[in-house]
This record gives sequence, structure tokens and C-alpha cells, in this order.
Amino acid sequence: MTVNIIIIIFILSVVILIHELGHFLTARAAGVRVYEFGVGFPPRLFAFRRGDTEYSLNLIPLGGFVKMPDREDTSPGSLTSKSPWRRLAISAAGPIANIILAFVIFSIAFMIPVTVVTGGEGIKVAHVAPNSPAAEAGIREGDVILSVRGQPVESFTNIHNIIDDRLGLETEMTLMRGDSKISISLTPRVSPPEGEGPLGVELRWVTPHTVVHRNSFWKSITSSGSIIIHMPGMIRELLPSIIHNPGDTLRGPIGAAQITGEAIEYGVASVVALAGSISIGVALFNLLPVPPLDGAGMLLAIVELIRHGKRIPIRKEQLIYTLGTALLITLTVLIWYNDVLRLVRG
Repeated sequence: MTVNIIIIIFILSVVILIHELGHFLTARAAGVRVYEFGVGFPPRLFAFRRGDTEYSLNLIPLGGFVKMPDREDTSPGSLTSKSPWRRLAISAAGPIANIILAFVIFSIAFMIPVTVVTGGEGIKVAHVAPNSPAAEAGIREGDVILSVRGQPVESFTNIHNIIDDRLGLETEMTLMRGDSKISISLTPRVSPPEGEGPLGVELRWVTPHTVVHRNSFWKSITSSGSIIIHMPGMIRELLPSIIHNPGDTLRGPIGAAQITGEAIEYGVASVVALAGSISIGVALFNLLPVPPLDGAGMLLAIVELIRHGKRIPIRKEQLIYTLGTALLITLTVLIWYNDVLRLVRG
């Protein structure tokens, strides 16, 4: 878990830093004053000033921040003084930076050589679920399955087909445990718990056959581009889940660390691909029209464009941001609570 936490902190730091860098560069290009561009979060380690902007390095390594004039500030050089188009561009720059980062990361992930299992010899039990038919029959991790109902098993598909025909019926199996051949009897479940299967076992090859697969540069680029192109569909699928069940749909740092641990088991390419997924996740999350997320700033700018430049009164805008911030804090607490609950439940 310690390694997982270190990796996820590094990934989040880079992803959020690139997000804030998008805001920073676009704000500077739009003529908005930037008081401070911070790497990490306070307490401050050191800082230097260049022009009107202070650049700081801070102790807590969780991304960065861009400090601009308050929304109440209407002086030249403030965000509020700029046109709706420029404010829309500044708000959108963070998510766009994350999408570009995800494209680069996915391209790298596709180019990393991956060992692919193409088949194997012998089928062994890698895990036995508690209170499952396999556990009650005395099957242990490491047992090699020789036959089911006298039929030799030669592939995962082979054994699955045999078991599916025996749901709810007593079934004999022959196993090899060390140097001993044993016979057991069990009844595959008709309605097993999710993720356990009729027997309650996880199977793997005793001797896997593998090949090393690597995509070409152009294949990696096109595959990564395909993921980005399908992002609108991802948003359509994700948004209802976030609205109706945000606690189970969204993951906090603890949930991200758990997913990182699962990715590590599948190799470097999976961890790199996870970083790309997190970058997309940060982009999609920030596109939600909830203040103070970027989506809210984009929505307000679009409303102003529709109103031909007529702004929403500042007090109403402040109220929207206050309510939105309270909603976001509530959502954050809910996400953390569900993370802890998942961790306790295993």
C-alpha cells in the first residue's frame, strides 16, 4: 500500500500540475494577471519572482495552483475584466491540458512491450473464495485440475463449459496435489456471488505460453487518438452515474491507491495507462458544471455569450459559487467515506 500511495501521489501531482499549467499559460496569453503559480501546496519551501508572477515550490506534492485576481476585482488585467470568450478559454484550458496529457500517456503505454499469455499447459487453482463450494470441498491453492466428471481439462473454456452444464448438480473432480492424485465432489452454484463463479476459484495456467507484443508508433498514436475521440461517449455514460450515485462512481486517493495496486500486478504498461485514465478522469470531473470546478466557469461564460455580453450580477454569481463549493465539499466527504468503506470491506 505504501508503494501504491507513492505512485498515486506522483501521478496525481503530475496530472494536476499539467492541469494548472494549462490555466496559467492561457491566462497569461489572455492578458490576465497571475499573482502566483505554485508547484505543490503550502507550506512554502522557496519562491522567486519573474515579472508580475511569483513562482513557488511547496511542501505538499499534490499538483499545483494558479492565483489570479478575485472575481470581485474588475480592474484591467483581472479575469472579470476579460471577454466571455477569453474566460471560457481560461476555464477550458485545464481540462484540455489533461486531455492532451492523456493522449501522450496512452501513446507511450501502447508502445511499451507487453507480455501476452496465448495459452498454456495444465490448469491450477490460484485462489479459493471463502465459503465457496471449492472451499467446502477442500480444494486448495496450487491444486492442479486433471479432470471433471472423468473428462480431461485442457483449457479454461473446456472446464467452464463442463461446469456450466453441472450447475446445481453434484460433480466429481480429480486433482493433483503435490505428488498425490485426489478425488473430490462438489456442487457448482447456480447463482454465485459476483466475481466468484460457480466453484469460487480463480484459475491460472501451470505453465503459461507467452509472447511479447508491442504496437508500432503510428498504431499507438491512432489507438490513443481513438480513446480521446470516444470521450464524448464516456461523458454521456459517466454523467448519469455521477449524478445518481457519486459515492460509488468516483474514487478518492484511497480508491486510486487500491486501483494502482491492481495495475502494478499487470506491469508497467498498465500503470502508465492508469495515469492516462486519471488524467482523463480529472478532465471530466472538472468539466462538471459545479462551482468552483472549471465546468461552472465555462457555463457562466457561455450564458454571458448567449446574453450578448450581459453578465450575471456579481452577488448572484457569488451565491452560485458558495452553494457549489458546499456541494463539492459534501461530494468530497462522500467519496472519502466510500473509499474507507471499500477498504474496510476489502
